[in-house]
Amino acid sequence: FDRNMAISYANPHFLQLIGYEKHDVLGQPVVSFLPEQERKAMTVRIEKVIEGEASFMSERRLPILTRSGEQLLIHWSIVLLYNSGNQPTEILCIGRDITDQLHAEEAKDKAIQELELFKETLEEENISLKEVIQTDHGFEEIIGTSNGLLYVLNKVQQVAQTDSTVLILGETG
Repeated sequence: FDRNMAISYANPHFLQLIGYEKHDVLGQPVVSFLPEQERKAMTVRIEKVIEGEASFMSERRLPILTRSGEQLLIHWSIVLLYNSGNQPTEILCIGRDITDQLHAEEAKDKAIQELELFKETLEEENISLKEVIQTDHGFEEIIGTSNGLLYVLNKVQQVAQTDSTVLILGETG
């Protein structure tokens, strides 16, 4: 876009992405495609960059509105173009829609949080079950918490009620 913030070029992919025709976009203020809450601050920022009163960000995330009103998050790469007198004349912006990527990252983060919570719950239940096995089944005097020992104690508890002979084999006998 030019010094007046009017869009001077829009490629076909961008037009398809936002749902507008070329004649709807060219000559329009670039801020008119931003959400209302972003427009004033961006207008001031662009004016300051063009006047040399502020540095510009070569990359940034900024939402745009499509013709249907949907808000897309775009990762912009921005270049300030100068004339032969070294005065800024235009701002070239190349954007990539990262809306789906952002939603996928948010879903991934939520899934990780849910898995962490599930893991903590399982660990608590595991500790609780080990305590129940040791106290409820008369094995509180046996020291050990390994899964192998708990398995053996469970089997001992199963056959303890019968009049059977049991042979337990292990590393030490």
